[in-house]
Amino acid sequence: MLDTEKSAITLILIDCSSSRWTDTLHRLEELQKNAQGSTVALLNVPEKQSLKQALKWPVLRGIFTTGMGADLLLKGFDELLEGRYWFSRSQMNQMASFRQAPRTPAPKIAEALSPREMEVLDLTSQGKSNADIAKTLFLSQHTVKTHLYNLYKKIGVVNRTQAVHWYQENH
Repeated sequence: MLDTEKSAITLILIDCSSSRWTDTLHRLEELQKNAQGSTVALLNVPEKQSLKQALKWPVLRGIFTTGMGADLLLKGFDELLEGRYWFSRSQMNQMASFRQAPRTPAPKIAEALSPREMEVLDLTSQGKSNADIAKTLFLSQHTVKTHLYNLYKKIGVVNRTQAVHWYQENH
């Protein structure tokens, strides 16, 4: 453990070279509960190690793999002691994908739309106004608004422009 006066950050390094990966994950879980405010990094992580389980712990601020040279290690330690993160680009991509809400594939969303909602969306994508859509489909403007509101929720958009963009990309 390093504690520097310069940055007043406690850096906890977990050396993965002499422990099982499950033990490392257990240690991360413990630190998540008990080491709030500390900066935790993994050291000597094998290049091929799957990081899926480790990256889910917010206490983890950096990962140093076995292939990193001394210059990168020092640069990474400096970044961590300055309160920043130290992850490779691929590690950051993995982390971002874990923390994003899962997207529903467009075909499944399209299946959730009723035939009438699809008609309304098609006419909307042609630039028709609510009044024009109502006349074309023999509906009231209020019913058109209701169909639009429902399909906005189903396809995950908040306005007409986004709905048309979604329709053009997925239809």
